[in-house]
Amino acid sequence: MKSTIFSMALAVMIAGSALAVVTVEDDLNPAPFRGEAGTTYQAWSFSTDANPAYADEAINEYGTPVVEMIGNFQETNTVWLDTDLGQQGVWIVDRGSLTGFEGTSDMRIYIPNVPVENPLKEIWVQLVYYAQEGGTPNVYVIPEGNFDISPVPHMELVEKVEDGEYYYHATFSIQLTEEDGGNPDWEYIYIRPRDCQVYIDSVIVETQCIPEPLSLTLLGLGGLFLRRRG
Repeated sequence: MKSTIFSMALAVMIAGSALAVVTVEDDLNPAPFRGEAGTTYQAWSFSTDANPAYADEAINEYGTPVVEMIGNFQETNTVWLDTDLGQQGVWIVDRGSLTGFEGTSDMRIYIPNVPVENPLKEIWVQLVYYAQEGGTPNVYVIPEGNFDISPVPHMELVEKVEDGEYYYHATFSIQLTEEDGGNPDWEYIYIRPRDCQVYIDSVIVETQCIPEPLSLTLLGLGGLFLRRRG
């Protein structure tokens, strides 16, 4: 059974400043920027074997986030489990060594974003998973699918705690600078095992696009002008 801890997350949408309230499972470590301007939010629990998988909950006005299980050979060597050790809806990534098929597979997450070239982007990922020998999977970002970026930006592990029998809840973060592609219109987030299989139970992805200081000043002046008119 997935975590019984629930949290209420407030997110402010840029267009129209609409306020939305979402309730999700396994939301144990929300992004520190949640609810600020230029943010997105999307969560997957993988309750079915749908591939591609659309988010169970999303606050993203820029497009439709989606998860795909992909293989780098002729087959997609992945397996979906209805239950595993009390967790419901689990994808096994990199099934090759168990099926006799050589190769690896990835979980690839597509996140559309603010179509403005701001200098920085924050990405925050919460992942519930099991890996052999307690390992932690690689989580890395490909801005706009550009594999020419070297080195590929890897997300840093912020926190890792137990979440049920054998499973862990891990939090990853990264800040993309102009050298990494800055604020691309969209990015791929890849989850790949470290020489083993990874059982993925849920994923939450949040992003924030950070504008130039001048843009922030102009936004503040605009808000002040509106208040004076009111």
